[in-house]
Amino acid sequence: MDDFAPALLDPDRPAPPGLHSAFRRDDAGRFSVYRNNVASSLIKALGEIFPATRRIVGDRFFDAIAYAFIVDHPPDSPLLFRYGAGFPAFVEAFEPAGKMPYLADLASLEKSWLDAWHAADAEPLDGEALASMPVAQLPLCRLIAHPAARIVMSRFAIADLFRANREQVGASRIDASVAQTVLVTRPAYSVTLATIVDDQRVFMQALVDGHPLEAAAEAALACNRAFDLGAGLTLVLQSGAFQAVGRTDR
Repeated sequence: MDDFAPALLDPDRPAPPGLHSAFRRDDAGRFSVYRNNVASSLIKALGEIFPATRRIVGDRFFDAIAYAFIVDHPPDSPLLFRYGAGFPAFVEAFEPAGKMPYLADLASLEKSWLDAWHAADAEPLDGEALASMPVAQLPLCRLIAHPAARIVMSRFAIADLFRANREQVGASRIDASVAQTVLVTRPAYSVTLATIVDDQRVFMQALVDGHPLEAAAEAALACNRAFDLGAGLTLVLQSGAFQAVGRTDR
């Protein structure tokens, strides 16, 4: 039945040969009904993963994008919350969505939110772990990122769009052209979004990538000579984006 899966998501394909139902009647028609149900379920799953994206473009337009996506990217896991990793990139390349250039980044933020929600639990870094380190070792320490930590950078106001269309909070009118970078974390039971500025983004990303504290601070200072290391460390501890102190370079 190698033809079954391709035919399941492509209405232009005939029903695969060799189908037999218990009722022995109109097997091709029954397959067509099953195909429609599968497509509807996957479209619904994508709508639940990307509700802000769907709300902005409307149900009809979203369903068109979603259907085009599932034809090219069928799920590879029965766990549908894992589905849609390639959806933001697909939206970016979807020509009819070209008038909404922020849409792909918004979808990326929504997928990051869901991934953070399903990430492994971990206790966030305790400030005592840093405070108890010898001063000479602190610049050389590396932090271990929390499993839920994500950084989503955009040329558009994706945090404002997210909150307005998922949480119904924020300004009634949003200037989507304002660039925003969002730190996504889940230190406890709820996913949190924090909008961070460029030097904070550079600092946090360097730490998430495993660079020592001193190197992360230098990268942030190269981005902005007025970078405040104290404020950066406060963000490290208050955001819950890290879970432990890793190795310290000697």
